[in-house]
Amino acid sequence: VEQIEEKKKAYQREKQTEQQFIQKENEKRKAEQQLRYEIENKKEAIERSEEAEQNYQLEIERRRKVEMEKDMISLENDQLKKEIERIKQLYKDEVEQRRNFESRYLNEVEAKERIIKDADERIEKETNQRQLIEKKNRQLKEEKEDSIKRADLAENTITQIQQQLIQTQNESKAKTEQYENERKRSEREIIKAKEEEKRRKEAEIEKGKIQLENFILKRENENNKYEIVLLKEKFGEEMVDEEVTVIENEKKKKEDEIKQLKEENENIIKQKEQEIIKMKDLFENERKKKEEELNKLKEQIEKERQEKEKGKSEIIQLNKIIEQISVPIIPTLIIPSQNYGKVNGLTFIKSQNGFISVLVDPIITSGVVRFEVIVKEHENNYFSFGLAESAVDFKSGERANDQGYKENTVRYDSDSELFHICSRSRINSTFKCGQRIAMEADMNSTPRRLTFFIDNVEQPLSVVGIPNSIRFWVSLFSTGSSFTITKFEKVASSMARGVSGSSAIEWGEK
Repeated sequence: VEQIEEKKKAYQREKQTEQQFIQKENEKRKAEQQLRYEIENKKEAIERSEEAEQNYQLEIERRRKVEMEKDMISLENDQLKKEIERIKQLYKDEVEQRRNFESRYLNEVEAKERIIKDADERIEKETNQRQLIEKKNRQLKEEKEDSIKRADLAENTITQIQQQLIQTQNESKAKTEQYENERKRSEREIIKAKEEEKRRKEAEIEKGKIQLENFILKRENENNKYEIVLLKEKFGEEMVDEEVTVIENEKKKKEDEIKQLKEENENIIKQKEQEIIKMKDLFENERKKKEEELNKLKEQIEKERQEKEKGKSEIIQLNKIIEQISVPIIPTLIIPSQNYGKVNGLTFIKSQNGFISVLVDPIITSGVVRFEVIVKEHENNYFSFGLAESAVDFKSGERANDQGYKENTVRYDSDSELFHICSRSRINSTFKCGQRIAMEADMNSTPRRLTFFIDNVEQPLSVVGIPNSIRFWVSLFSTGSSFTITKFEKVASSMARGVSGSSAIEWGEK
């Protein structure tokens, strides 16, 4: 019985032990399941954590990109605002210049019109004076010729009459003296008649001649009567009558000759007057034609001048508009090490001493590009800027004149030195903080050219044959110094015009 009891107890203990084992196994399985669950939860948590980390990094990256885009948009907005202000100012300046130009142009046109008017008046006066002088000269010449002819004719007539009087009147000495006085008076009247009109002269001369002839005829009649009486008393009436008939015939013949001479003289005068009238009409018509041709020529010249002036002003305005067209370029500063400084918009601020060369993206391959900066807080050390091939990548502390960069860069120092490979020149000006220092790369010209400007003043020494792919750079040394990009734009045409003493160095030549 005891054994059975013991067996029962042992069986119960074994059963309890087995139940405990089963319970332990169940607990173990539960613990393993819990462990597996926890491990899976941990894995899921790690994965979620990693995914959250990745999402966080992506969010940071997106934020950075958004911030960069925001900065770039803000920069672009600032540049556009500046550009708008600049364009507004340029427009105002252009309007003011146009007003000034229009006022100057109107003043010049008025002055030229006055000059042309004065010249026309002077030409007209000179033409009238010349015509009057020519007319007076012709009249004087004709009057002189007529006077000479009339004087010769009168002189011949008077000589003949004097001879007849001398032959027939030896006793009329006193009367001859009176005749001489009358002749002198008639000559004086002829000389005075030169200044009077032609018809009045002729009338006075004819009047004097008629008076003279009447006087002579009267004297001849008186003498003839006296002689006839004497001859009748001496020779008889028949012979005297025959002699009187001969004398009367001679007298009639002389009268006919004088009448014929008068008629010929009058015909010549009329013919000359008609010729003068015809010449006057011809000259007047010719003068009118010349004046009309001259006026047409003046109008044509003035029209061509106005068209040329208009074309020139339009070309000047178009050139000004083309020169003012520019496309801003958004710069990206390539900093070799963030320990040397930081970028704030378009400004790089240096944080410690030591050389640092900052390249500026994007790479330039075409067009005419102008790059301008202002350096501040760098008075105690020299600084420089220049151009490099697009493959150049400056490291911390490296400069353009270091070995490996000399062949691929051009450096312009603030002490005026322009350096490329082994070439050093100090033709250009020095520059300092606060000045606007600029480069213009003309990738369209042949050869390609790099020109420097200090405060918009073109420098005499440039670089030709630059590479077809380039970037600009700026190098600083002093702590706290900075540079700001004030212009980075693609322009329509080059501002380089060449200055006195201009020269160039060839890229790649030692």
